[in-house]
Amino acid sequence: MAKLIDKIFSCGEIGTINILATLGVLVRSFKALWALALFWLAACLLQAAAIDDFMAKASQTEGKDATLQLINEYLPLLKSVEELRELQNVWHKTDAETCTAHFLAAEKAEPQNPIYRYLNIRFMEDSQAQFTAAKALCTDFPNFYWGYRVFCAVYTGMLLQSEQEAKTAHIDDATDIAIIQEGLKQFPQDEYLIIMQFHRFRLAGDAIQAENYLLKLSSAPAINSNWRQISTFLENNKRINVFQVLFPLVLQNAISKGQVAGSDSLNIYNQQYLKALNGMQDWAKISLFFTENPKLKQDAEFAYFYENLLIAQEKPEPLLDHLDAMIDKGIKDYTDISGDERLKDLHKNKRWNPLLAKAKGKWDADEPSRKTEALSHRDNLPAPLWELPDAKGNMVKLSDCKGQVVILDFWATWCSPCRKAMPALHQWMQESMPKGVKVFSINVWDAQNAEKAKQYFTENGYAMTLLFAQDTISADYEFTGIPYICVIDKQGFLAYSQSGYSPTLEENLSWWVSELSKE
Repeated sequence: MAKLIDKIFSCGEIGTINILATLGVLVRSFKALWALALFWLAACLLQAAAIDDFMAKASQTEGKDATLQLINEYLPLLKSVEELRELQNVWHKTDAETCTAHFLAAEKAEPQNPIYRYLNIRFMEDSQAQFTAAKALCTDFPNFYWGYRVFCAVYTGMLLQSEQEAKTAHIDDATDIAIIQEGLKQFPQDEYLIIMQFHRFRLAGDAIQAENYLLKLSSAPAINSNWRQISTFLENNKRINVFQVLFPLVLQNAISKGQVAGSDSLNIYNQQYLKALNGMQDWAKISLFFTENPKLKQDAEFAYFYENLLIAQEKPEPLLDHLDAMIDKGIKDYTDISGDERLKDLHKNKRWNPLLAKAKGKWDADEPSRKTEALSHRDNLPAPLWELPDAKGNMVKLSDCKGQVVILDFWATWCSPCRKAMPALHQWMQESMPKGVKVFSINVWDAQNAEKAKQYFTENGYAMTLLFAQDTISADYEFTGIPYICVIDKQGFLAYSQSGYSPTLEENLSWWVSELSKE
């Protein structure tokens, strides 16, 4: 470098003039490039502002015509895949037919543009045709990221569907393998590719490879959306070390979004840690946890795991001591212990019946206060109206039930607490329900399992009327978990509700319905 500088500055007068002329050209070129860069940056900012404006306006726009007008206004302004995806989502939800026609025409006009091929693949209804089209997109445009993205989404969906239906998983052909290898080569950190690989190896029974891909995940959303399968895999294969890597990412993300308070994070982590160990039946680690945290043995959120530990260790006397203390403190009651199948081996112990009688006495004495508490939480909000299909396809309207008390039970086939609430609801209908009451069990968050839901109802002979709803009904009724049970008064107002299963469901229903029937 020093020699080059010396050479420049030893060129003589003519050389100096040439250098100055060259520098002048460079300066002018730099200014031009700088101006171009500023123009490009301004264009990017304007484009980003355009999609933000569109999404903000779309969320506030009501009615099909107004939404289509908004789409037509912004369509010429949006160019990138990310922006067109957002617009397409809104458009397809508003008017799927015109949306599909537009993007098909765009693909026909620009057959070498992979963006329009990708956008058309997204909403294909036939999963096999969608998969074939995604494979062709990856093959024709091997450097186009979104081709691999849609390939992964469709492929993963097919794997999970085959698992759910207990069918043989998709068998890779040479093209599939080539696409996967190329995708991983070009985008080795992509979460969609990584989670697809996890499912591939998990379902193939290769736990080591499945674990290797899990440990590559760094995105909480990818972990969250697959947590049910991930947690089952970890429990089945006793991979608590992987849990200790992944779950903090989920928790950290929830804290950053304000979904979880930082002060609650340790409590939540410990609960999930024990849940994982419980599934793995790692009693040594659970024992160590309670040795280090003895106060949590009689904490309502942790006692379940301590009880399981004592049952596994076959220690009936310490277990009875624990239950007795929990009843005295009001943490457990008669319904908790009388119906707990885990405790059946205690029934032959001479201390069991006196303990049960003690719990029953406290339960009966507390009935007036439970009733007062149950009736004190009265709402008075208009119940969102709906028209939903029943198991035979007949449409049922909430508005047709006016003048009657209506009970809604929102549930899904995969929800274990729902499977506790539904028999209790059925039994209440058979034994305690007065005339003038309608009861509907509404299947939600379960679109792939309509036939399974019908079969479940038929096999159990439930008295409720089975209905099917779109997932958006949860926003209408403002619930975030199931089972969610609500009671609507004769005038069509939401009066009472309960989230999750509780052994007090039947008595609460009797008190609520009795109160509303008087009105």
